[in-house]
Amino acid sequence: MSKEFTDFELASHFGTLVGQTYGTAVKFIELNPDHALVEFRALATLLCNYILDNYNEHFQCRTLEEKIDFLADSQLISTGTKSNFHKIRKYGNSSAHKHDLISAKDKDYFLKLSKENLV
Repeated sequence: MSKEFTDFELASHFGTLVGQTYGTAVKFIELNPDHALVEFRALATLLCNYILDNYNEHFQCRTLEEKIDFLADSQLISTGTKSNFHKIRKYGNSSAHKHDLISAKDKDYFLKLSKENLV
């Protein structure tokens, strides 16, 4: 019988940083969707880098867009995955340039303040 995984366990399978980034993105979906989009974009970057590293392809100087296209052209990801990664990249781009995003340093304070506001 196969073992079932939660989404957090699956994300953590790709490394601690991927798991933490996914966890942060999920936490902020309702509290601050703009920040969640930035975190999901970072997650897409980490996953692209993970795939490239596993196939011994090193393109650290490339943009995320170029990495996604390269992975699809090399048939390392499907066209559906390529499309999803590009959507995440585009949504995250617009949020990344807003000035009201919280920094990682302020994350705990923001969570505390948000909980107080909900109460």
